[in-house]
Amino acid sequence: MCDHPQLTTNCFLNGKPYILQLAISKLSLSLTLTNKNTFEKWKSTPSVEYIESMTRKTGNFKTFSVFTDMMRAVFLNGSSSLSMKLLTHSELEKISDNTLQASFPEGQVKKRVYFILVYTSEFDRIHYPLPMDYAGLPNPEILQATIHGLENDKCKLLKELEHCRVKNDSNKNAEFGSLKRSLVETAKQCADLGRKCQRVVEEFTRLKEQVEGEREIWRKELLQVKFEHERKMENLQAEVENVIGIVSPLLKMSSTNRMNVLGKLGIHNRASVSNQ
Repeated sequence: MCDHPQLTTNCFLNGKPYILQLAISKLSLSLTLTNKNTFEKWKSTPSVEYIESMTRKTGNFKTFSVFTDMMRAVFLNGSSSLSMKLLTHSELEKISDNTLQASFPEGQVKKRVYFILVYTSEFDRIHYPLPMDYAGLPNPEILQATIHGLENDKCKLLKELEHCRVKNDSNKNAEFGSLKRSLVETAKQCADLGRKCQRVVEEFTRLKEQVEGEREIWRKELLQVKFEHERKMENLQAEVENVIGIVSPLLKMSSTNRMNVLGKLGIHNRASVSNQ
């Protein structure tokens, strides 16, 4: 049983896409390489002893736990000093690094693929190779079951997609209906407000005309009052001047003559009171 979750990464070998999977347990690790197009597989399950022996041959010994930590790090891109590459048997033969070649076990076959863990330090570059044996094509029954499972997954995804589309359309229709009702209500409110504004304008116009009419009436009445006041003032002024015209000569007369004149005018008593 694996002690850590399986790690997966995509890689290329001879320009073809592959899936590389890593699983680690306490006593071994497992590497599986799968061709994305043909589903051919290569596998490697080196033991603790094999890995520690291989690292010792490179001149840079690593314990199994340290090596597996390095493998996890390179799969997770967790270290700039670690990298990995895949080599075919023919590519391996072209490498001139004797240390690298000597670290491989004997009896290599042409279909074997090699996973290379590269550790780069300040002054050294160490290659840790792991041979991966060809496992052939998958069992047709297993492949058929896989295809059947993928078809079922496809059908489920299509149903979910259709459900999401219908739900999305339903939500859109509901939102559109709600928006339409909101717009209709807003239009109704605008129409009501327009009618109210029209009534206010009409009432304002009526009141304005009424005020202007009343103002004209008051203006005419004010002019009439002013005219009457001026006429009365003119009459009063004429009477005052008439009285002055009568009184002034009397004041210049002697008392006897004044009394005689006043007696003739019938205002004797008034004159007497005035002299007193």
